[in-house]
Amino acid sequence: MTKSPRVFILYALIILYGLAVVALASTILTDHPGTGDEFAIYFQSQIFADGHLSRPSPAVPELFETDYLRMQNGRWFSEHPPLNSLLHSPFFALGLKSWGMGIYAVIFLFVLQAFLRQQRQSLTVTAAALALVAFSPSFLFHSASYYAHVPAALFFMIALYHGQRLHSEGRGLFGFMLALGLLSACRPYDAFLLSPLLLWWAGWKKIKQAGPLDLALAVGLGSIPLGLSLAFGFYTTGGWTVPYLSAAADNGGLFDFHLGLAPLYRAWLLYIETGAWFGPGIFKSGIPRARLPFDFNFGLYLFTAAWLAAFYRALKHRNRLAIISAMGPMLLLLGYSFFDGIMKGRFGGRYLFTAMPLLFIPLAQMVEFEISRLRRAPKVACALALTALYTASIYSTARFFKNDNRRRLQVFLDAERLPPNSIVVLPADFPPWYVRNPPDLNGPLFVRPGTDELRKRLFAAYPERPAYGFTETADASFTLLKASAPPSSPRASGP
Repeated sequence: MTKSPRVFILYALIILYGLAVVALASTILTDHPGTGDEFAIYFQSQIFADGHLSRPSPAVPELFETDYLRMQNGRWFSEHPPLNSLLHSPFFALGLKSWGMGIYAVIFLFVLQAFLRQQRQSLTVTAAALALVAFSPSFLFHSASYYAHVPAALFFMIALYHGQRLHSEGRGLFGFMLALGLLSACRPYDAFLLSPLLLWWAGWKKIKQAGPLDLALAVGLGSIPLGLSLAFGFYTTGGWTVPYLSAAADNGGLFDFHLGLAPLYRAWLLYIETGAWFGPGIFKSGIPRARLPFDFNFGLYLFTAAWLAAFYRALKHRNRLAIISAMGPMLLLLGYSFFDGIMKGRFGGRYLFTAMPLLFIPLAQMVEFEISRLRRAPKVACALALTALYTASIYSTARFFKNDNRRRLQVFLDAERLPPNSIVVLPADFPPWYVRNPPDLNGPLFVRPGTDELRKRLFAAYPERPAYGFTETADASFTLLKASAPPSSPRASGP
């Protein structure tokens, strides 16, 4: 069947959007990722790009300890699922570190439009859903980050696409199982929560009809990503207690479930903060948050309307698409409310991300319905108003993340004026994630203050490196603690 020229225009717009996201990421992302989670993925990505699975632990490892990185059995590696870093490693090897997530975001949008066409949605609904997803603050931010949320949403959407093929045509079992396996290796807890819904979507009877051999091969194919993750964990730790599998998501802790009022409060925070990232808003604080009464949080209203519309269609019409659109985010909301429910400093705008794009579908259907009722002048007025609101929101969100990254990473930027092989001893009150270093130790080292004895051992291990103490002042004061050894002096061997 010949495709409409408007479909090819839609494809071109998706590609142009990808180029814009890559440009945005290039202004936000630097060689100093903004959070500890991102740096852990960044760290392992560089190791994979260099052709290694891990790196030797540095000398005096106590001073190099930081969040989400582990030194064990003489190896130095990330606690995050290795697949997340493996997805970035080709771009690291090509010197295009900030490009990766933008590319995966474009692939996600193409899969989403294929899924919507598969669901026989009109071109208006498809275009509206793609635009609402692409320009939501949440999708923009994660497309310009090193987080694993965009790949997780991509694998979930691929599983939905092949699940529909399996349900309606009896085909797609291998693609469905592989996508489910990739989701399990990317964000294990998300896969745990969403697997029952995905199996319902595909149809358990259809899966069993595939035959024992095909079913065994499909399950085996889907087990490969998780099996490789387990093998990586065994290689790095020497045992089957893999750090990232004992962590429910990305907080580096064990499964920690709570009953009582705490999960209810956490569910409310997850709801309002996800809504704040769902659509545009004008935020005086400069960050999409819903807790300030003088902020205009249009995204929360869109989020609420979309969820109510999905539940309405699910209950009234028993519509499969509406059911999965309503229940996917709901399962994540419930799962993350009762996990770690005492609110250990977690923030909620990203926990529902894997299934959140589904909620833009009922919203797009509402847009199509309202457009059909309006005359041309109101349509133009609404389009201009929404364009202005989204433009302001995108600008403020991008500006915030660029400025916030610079503020949080100022110590690393200030240290660029020091000799490139310097050691910077950080203040004791700095958060652990400021201790970040290249895996090959080729560059400035940022270490914990430790004890006098540990610092002496560190300076003896790296005599060729000058050491500086850092004091957080307006002019970023660096104090020389140890000069580099003269070239003629013998050097202690490093790791």
